[in-house]
Amino acid sequence: MKKKGLPILASTLLLAAAVLPACSSGGNSGQAPAASSDGGAAAQKPARTITVMMSDSSVQPIVKDAPALQEILKKTNMKINLEGVPASDFETKKSTLITTNNLPDVLRVSKADITNFASTGVFVDLMPYLDKYAPNFLKRVEVEPEAKKLMVDGKFYGFPIMARKSVAANVGSFPMIRTDVLNELGLKAPTDFNELYNVLAAFKKAYPDSYPWTIRNGSQYTLRFLVYAFGGGFNIYYEPKQDKYIYGTSTDAFKEVITYFNKLYKEKLLDPNFANLTQQQ
Repeated sequence: MKKKGLPILASTLLLAAAVLPACSSGGNSGQAPAASSDGGAAAQKPARTITVMMSDSSVQPIVKDAPALQEILKKTNMKINLEGVPASDFETKKSTLITTNNLPDVLRVSKADITNFASTGVFVDLMPYLDKYAPNFLKRVEVEPEAKKLMVDGKFYGFPIMARKSVAANVGSFPMIRTDVLNELGLKAPTDFNELYNVLAAFKKAYPDSYPWTIRNGSQYTLRFLVYAFGGGFNIYYEPKQDKYIYGTSTDAFKEVITYFNKLYKEKLLDPNFANLTQQQ
């Protein structure tokens, strides 16, 4: 298979994509552009372009001319071309690109993708580059050997995320509610599930042709988070209070969630198509 000038780098949910020196526009020296006295790239050299395909969220669209990207271009003479794909179509398009070997320069993939396709040569083995371009990464791996579990056949095809207690690790999925309707009906935002039921019932009474609660990721995604709010868990998980692993869907907490959903469904407070709705819809 013909490879482009720039190595294809992979990143999984546990791997962060990175860019190695090379050129997707024809250059192959592998050297960084000469820097001018003010820290910027030499003006006489044309900018090199790297295409990065990312999942694009409707609530937080990709900004292709973000200040950070402009600064990267100024400092390195490297233009980052962000190619957004709707989140609902990302997995399908990603699979098609991998299987047809028609990839962008940088692509976010899963560990399974790397495991399944690394042997075909579609992703670049980073090991030959690490001594020169990422010596601090190698030092970190030595003190945190758990990262080696993300290697495939003894090689890295992406960089493990080694952050601990970062901001990104402390966020989760949050429900959203129409505060304008709350204000219209003189209601307060609910603080527990009983109050939520009462609010949804009031919404339904005011707008009988509506379904007050809808979902954008299907039933399993929603149940996964709700069951934790009810004091349980989803699939097989470790329960520290009992010091043992539990199958979440067999617990009383999961039964409570199903019962709650059933009540909302019967009273038409829950969108009847909740199990199949997608972000795109």
